[in-house]
Amino acid sequence: MAHGIHNELTGAEMQKILKDYFGNQTEESSRRRLGGGVYNLTYHVVTKAGEDIVIRIAPTDKSGLFEYERYMMCGEQYYSELMLANGVPTCRIYKYAPFGEVIEREYLVMEYIDSLPLNSDEVPKEQHTKLYSQAGGCLKKIHQIKVTGENGDKFGWLHKDCEKYFSPTYKPYDKWSDFLCRYRDEIIDKALEYEVFSETEMMKFKSIFEPASRFDVITESKMNHADLWQPNVLVTEKGGEWNVTAIIDADRSVFGDTLWDMSLRWMMTADFLEGYGGEPEYSKEERYRMAVYKSLFDFSSACFWKIQYGNEDAVKNERKNALSNFETIDKIFD
Repeated sequence: MAHGIHNELTGAEMQKILKDYFGNQTEESSRRRLGGGVYNLTYHVVTKAGEDIVIRIAPTDKSGLFEYERYMMCGEQYYSELMLANGVPTCRIYKYAPFGEVIEREYLVMEYIDSLPLNSDEVPKEQHTKLYSQAGGCLKKIHQIKVTGENGDKFGWLHKDCEKYFSPTYKPYDKWSDFLCRYRDEIIDKALEYEVFSETEMMKFKSIFEPASRFDVITESKMNHADLWQPNVLVTEKGGEWNVTAIIDADRSVFGDTLWDMSLRWMMTADFLEGYGGEPEYSKEERYRMAVYKSLFDFSSACFWKIQYGNEDAVKNERKNALSNFETIDKIFD
């Protein structure tokens, strides 16, 4: 069981990364850990020549991860390119290095943006209306992004080179319901293996995905950020003006029903939704799908905290969220 999935990057490993990217004469001057995520380790690195970059390192222990998490870092450069091409501010990713290419770790070399996360106490509260509205506008643009080429009409965790980078069991799916059920089944397997939920609870979880036709009304595949919360919105002050500078950490992006993002209410303030263009009056079918997507998140989160971190308080909270959502689902068509 992977309780704590990270090891700090050693000086020797960092030096190999810098020499690979900048050249043999490059040396590290300073580094500091950047906060925010629970999956990757992220460093702001300054070289002795004054270059600023960000190095993001994947977990060392992937044994307890969901299968898509083992492969998701390789997709982030592609998602970043899609966002930039569609007017969504984000940081540029200069290099993706798979395990063993440079060091015995998987990593990204990224643009450093001098900024603050939206949840920082240094961001004035009176600026939140503007900044949340801008973030909502960014999500609206993300929801208009489609993959082009051979996977343009597919669903799931997509990449321009899926066969090379992703597990064959998480292929591009022809139907939205096929992707959802594949992810559902992996959650069930982990929940039972690690005794996070009972068999009865998981039978109920499985049943909410039926019939498949309820989800296959989604025939157009669009991008979801899938991890949009305040730490992943970077903001900057210039000349007294605050603006959103980047939407980051798009490595969990899912292509399918954009209600996936709308089911995660972490940032859904009135200002955010105004920037998004307003929130529609959802039909019962749409509310049902959103509740099922929230269940996917809650059940997987309970597994995450149990398997990867052994945090029983977090497990208890996510179990409560997951099981209470059944009541919401049951009442939708009453």
